[in-house]
Amino acid sequence: MNSYSKKKAWGHIFNLIVPHKRRFLIVVIIGLLGTGANLVEPLIYREAINDVAGLFVGQGKDDGSAQLEDNEEPPVAPARE
Repeated sequence: MNSYSKKKAWGHIFNLIVPHKRRFLIVVIIGLLGTGANLVEPLIYREAINDVAGLFVGQGKDDGSAQLEDNEEPPVAPARE
């Protein structure tokens, strides 16, 4: 397809859009808002998961330090051969 036919095709598309300019802009804006919402969604989930995971990590640290206080020496891993 040469550049003249590409310009001609875009011209036809533009001529089809012009009478429905307002509806087209509304559809484009709604599409952009939807895309933005889809991009923000993982950020919200990341914060929620980090908050929940942080609760369990903190609880695990507290339990581990309590066990270390009960036993004078920390547990030693067995040596590998």
